[in-house]
Amino acid sequence: MNIPRTALLSTAIVSMTLISSCGKGDDTGETSSAWSILADEVGEGVLLSAWSNGDEVMMVGGGMDGDGPGVIAHYNPDLGTICTETAADDGAIWWIHGTEEDHWYAVGEGGMIIHSENGVRTREDVESDSTLYGVWAADDGHVWAVGGTVGNAEFPKGLGEIWRRDADTGVWDVWVDELPGTIYKVWNGWFVGNEVAYFVDPEDNSVLEDRVLGSHKILTVRGHNQEEVWAVGGAFSATILSYAGGAWVEEPTDGLNLPLNGIWTAPGEDIWVTGMSGTMGVWRLEDEAMETPSYPLTMEHFHAVWKHNDEVLFMGGNMLGTGADYYGTVGRYGSNVTPIVATSCD
Repeated sequence: MNIPRTALLSTAIVSMTLISSCGKGDDTGETSSAWSILADEVGEGVLLSAWSNGDEVMMVGGGMDGDGPGVIAHYNPDLGTICTETAADDGAIWWIHGTEEDHWYAVGEGGMIIHSENGVRTREDVESDSTLYGVWAADDGHVWAVGGTVGNAEFPKGLGEIWRRDADTGVWDVWVDELPGTIYKVWNGWFVGNEVAYFVDPEDNSVLEDRVLGSHKILTVRGHNQEEVWAVGGAFSATILSYAGGAWVEEPTDGLNLPLNGIWTAPGEDIWVTGMSGTMGVWRLEDEAMETPSYPLTMEHFHAVWKHNDEVLFMGGNMLGTGADYYGTVGRYGSNVTPIVATSCD
């Protein structure tokens, strides 16, 4: 393997050092473990992703019944508050990303695209019946949105599509469609999905290069740089893949048995993963060890993980529930904190 840190990941997960934490509390309600549930039963929708907007963290999500609402939860660490608002009446919001404070994009069901700049939100929906599951605002000014249709008898892996907002004109166009698998996420030129993975060279945005994935369902991709990336997913059990410049390598997942939905890392940072039934974990680069809670702190499902300053947040909720009573759950890794009861932003 050509990725040194990933090679360490393989070796250490096999030997598997688990650093346990019990999540005990005291009479103030504060947790005494680094792992905790920050908030539960948040708003009217499952929380699906997050992004740091200055000092606050914005978490987006919504109802999983196809009718929304699309919600945004605003977490203020300094005040210890979370409030929620309805940001769309016509569907869930699946992903959010921006390049600077007060300038972000969020995407969701039915070709939904929300663009917010200096506090002014506009809808820039594209002509698609598909759900857009991921968005990435690139440093060159282009914005990428990805999604597709779920599988059916004719196309069991679904069909994927990639949209791009031109940096000069601000116009969204379908960049490529009818890809042989739903595209779930985009990160820094990488596109991953249901048995498909691609890369676009940032110096030449005209070529979509196939990075053959094999029979893996991948939900999220991030990396330390464009040559050192990791991806997670799995249909029935956890999958962690690394890409070393020539091919994907399947990494051991001892201790992370259930399917994974989210991953977060950045240059020089540890690798945080999360998934079904309260799965939370972090691969420590310095310690060469995988750290997890000693037991799941919730049976709700996490969809994404995001680091904000010195704390790491895990977003999810009852995403496999039925009916209209969807809500969010927020897990946390950090110093002692009192759990938060979410309120309405109104």
